[in-house]
Amino acid sequence: MRFEALMAKLPRSWRIPLRAGRWQGRGLFGALALLAACGVILLAVLADWAALMHLRLMAMSPWLALLWMPAGFALSSWLSLRIFAGTQGSGVPQTVAAALDHGVRMPGFRAALGKLLLTPLAMLWGAAAGREGPSIFLGAAIMQGGARWSYLRHAASPRQLLVAGGAIGVAAAFNTPLAGIMFAIEELSRKRSFNANATTLMAVVLAGLASTALLGNYLYFGRNAATLAVFSELDALLLCGVLGGLAGGLFSRAAINVERLLPARLRSLRVGRPMYFASACGLCAALLGLASGGLTWGTGYEEARQAVTSAASMPLYYSPLKMLSLLITFASSIPAGIFAPSLAIGAGLSGFVEFLCPGSTLGALALLCMAAYLGGLTQAPITSFVVVLEMSSNQQLMIPLILAATLGHVAARASGAEPVFYGLARRLPLPSGSP
Repeated sequence: MRFEALMAKLPRSWRIPLRAGRWQGRGLFGALALLAACGVILLAVLADWAALMHLRLMAMSPWLALLWMPAGFALSSWLSLRIFAGTQGSGVPQTVAAALDHGVRMPGFRAALGKLLLTPLAMLWGAAAGREGPSIFLGAAIMQGGARWSYLRHAASPRQLLVAGGAIGVAAAFNTPLAGIMFAIEELSRKRSFNANATTLMAVVLAGLASTALLGNYLYFGRNAATLAVFSELDALLLCGVLGGLAGGLFSRAAINVERLLPARLRSLRVGRPMYFASACGLCAALLGLASGGLTWGTGYEEARQAVTSAASMPLYYSPLKMLSLLITFASSIPAGIFAPSLAIGAGLSGFVEFLCPGSTLGALALLCMAAYLGGLTQAPITSFVVVLEMSSNQQLMIPLILAATLGHVAARASGAEPVFYGLARRLPLPSGSP
């Protein structure tokens, strides 16, 4: 019996919630959300493999980086310009701009495929890059790409699909569902009402189920039980908050104004011959890595994990050099994220705090500096402390993390810094024909 004939036999009050289009739309939404989550998980697996391959290559001879990185940066730049247009950078500014209606259209499935393939390449070259920003782009591009299907419009609007996709990217990349929801509210709905509650929650739940089924219920940094007494160690807490916030604000200003920081000749090279400029950035990143003993290559995850678990303190020069390496990668415009290296930069700041305030637990200082740095970089303090809290599952640090993220946010705003993703989104070129 056809669906319409069956509906005609039901009481009139039952017919509206059981419309065929509505339920087909919801089923299609769920399938698309699972596809986006699986895409993000596949990106995580490929990125981890690429990072491992880079470590093995550098173990053979670190001097190979002088050839490997310039050639790799140039290849990534060429692929992102000629084959996978719209995949440059982390992809988060494009997602934010599309969500906030800044006249920027979200690229489709082809760009999503490009981001899936090119982000691991950046890690294979050894760039200071992360996969989390591209994961947000990937989730948003897949979800909004389904807006062309009429049945899906019964379940969500194009903007709701995009917001849900961004939340999927955060939730599946870090295994942090609450952070995914807060990212959707603070970053993708900034200065706008958040009206995608049900769709975002459903998408995050499906992303969490997919991540747990395929990768297990893991913690990004492992379980951390470090504590910090708020009153007796208030000086360390304040220093973490202010130092992390100022450092995050400093990188935000540098990234947003990277064009102005370059000399005139390099600016013209970046615009006129982007592949040559990317190759030069790769050479600079290689030299910086050789000078630091390899510390500035890669995501910085292992260094950050050691600081969080109090296994080893980080040298005082780590954060400044890692920040410089990340800025070089960012300036090259190759497809690569900034989130994971930012966590490492934040964790590295704990070395300064430990030096100035001896006696505090290194693991607690690393988490607090991470939350403060993210709070200053993104100026989304709730997302910042929630993502760090979920990564470590340390409920004892909840109040200190809230204070650190808030202090970081306040310090960055006081310094005049813009939120990095919002500032970059406002400066994206508009498509031709836009007002």
